[in-house]
Amino acid sequence: MGIVRFALRFPYTFYVVAALILFLGSVASYVMRTDIFPEIRIPVVTVIWSYTGLSTVELHIPRKVPSLAIPAAAIIFNANGVQVAVVENGAARLRKITVARDLGTEIDALDGVKPGDQVILNPSVDLVDGAKVQVAASPSGSAAAAGPYGTK
Repeated sequence: MGIVRFALRFPYTFYVVAALILFLGSVASYVMRTDIFPEIRIPVVTVIWSYTGLSTVELHIPRKVPSLAIPAAAIIFNANGVQVAVVENGAARLRKITVARDLGTEIDALDGVKPGDQVILNPSVDLVDGAKVQVAASPSGSAAAAGPYGTK
């Protein structure tokens, strides 16, 4: 016997059962605790595989045009373009450079500086071309200990 036949044959019983289901469903939904972010414990499997057969390799790729590595702290960005301040005979000289690559902490310059130049780190914003500067000794004792940056 289907539900339709049961409802037609016993209409009052069907109404009482339907009302009971509706009432108990309302009570159950009212009593039930609601949690927007339930705590679910999902089993997690972590697999760590260390393979010691591989080693790090440093590749030295020759370039057609050698570049010079300059610390990013020495770069000056202004209306005149990208420049660095270099010490020449006790005076600061601003030189325009061409950036080959920006590596974050270093910049590869194609021209504007040459190996052996002493670049000024963290130059002042009001530094002008020809301003007198004094080379300070590095913490290790010599001014050249920090070293001029070399070619790559």
